[in-house]
Amino acid sequence: MMIRHVIYIITLLLVTSCARHYNIAGNVVEGALQGETLYLMTHHEAQFTRRVDSCKIVHGQFTLMGSVDSITWAKLYLDQNMVMPLVIEGGEVEVVIDCFGNRIKGSPLNEKLNRFFEAMSKLQRDWDAINDPRIQLYMSGSHVPHILAELDAREQRLERKMEAVENEFIRDNFENVLGPDMFLLLSEQYSVPVITEQFRLILDDAPTEFLNHPMIVDYLRRANYKRVRTSSNSDDD
Repeated sequence: MMIRHVIYIITLLLVTSCARHYNIAGNVVEGALQGETLYLMTHHEAQFTRRVDSCKIVHGQFTLMGSVDSITWAKLYLDQNMVMPLVIEGGEVEVVIDCFGNRIKGSPLNEKLNRFFEAMSKLQRDWDAINDPRIQLYMSGSHVPHILAELDAREQRLERKMEAVENEFIRDNFENVLGPDMFLLLSEQYSVPVITEQFRLILDDAPTEFLNHPMIVDYLRRANYKRVRTSSNSDDD
């Protein structure tokens, strides 16, 4: 009887140790969000429908605490609006919600995610620097062909640079939650599943582990994706 009791305790400790305890502490710079409720959502059956936790923003601060069974990609929501993605991987995480750019730090994958956000924020500022003069030209009625052509060319170069940063991030994280879930996040800009040229470049290089992610499998099925067999991926198929 004593042996059975010891085995039970050991088993309980092993199960408990597998759980990843997280503590997400946040600051909200935008005062208009005072009293609003934040929701922490994760995957459930190929959708973000599983509510893990929720809390109110009080005096510009909020805290979410709990545990998950594995490293998990999650999203913070205000009502139906997604505020930002993050990774639940155990430990303490600090989040800043700001109209000038959200920030996150405190765990390895979240640090990687934050560096990606910073890179994309810089490119977004470059994008705004292109579009502001274009808007001013249109509003003033001054349609100067050579200026608009130069702005269009700069915009195209910037689009290619943004896609390159996104592709590199996904490739660097093919084998953890950041890769497949960032791919799925990018896919949300389209109303139906599609395989763009950018997506094809990513998918044709992707390892089996990435392609077997349940939500990737579902997306590719609905998009009728057929992998191009090349020498670089023939061993994976």
